[in-house]
Amino acid sequence: MCDICQVEALNATLSDNLAALAASQERVSQLQRVIVANEHDRRVLQERLDSTRSVVIIIIIIVIITVVVIINSCSALITCNDILCSVVICRVRTKIF
Repeated sequence: MCDICQVEALNATLSDNLAALAASQERVSQLQRVIVANEHDRRVLQERLDSTRSVVIIIIIIVIITVVVIINSCSALITCNDILCSVVICRVRTKIF
């Protein structure tokens, strides 16, 4: 093979390799953009998750406080009922005896 033919073959191979390199670099650039976009999406989702978690914790605290208030109210009503029953029983006993 003559020197010119070898140079032409090497130039053709070099051109092919440069084209492949350019395509690979473009693909790397695309993947980097995708990674950046995915990281942004991940951060947004993490912020939403954190906000939701905070809201759920607040709701749980409100529910617990509400249950405690209801239990205390029931306890107070039971105590009042016991007192009223005692008064009624005393009045009934007083009238009977």
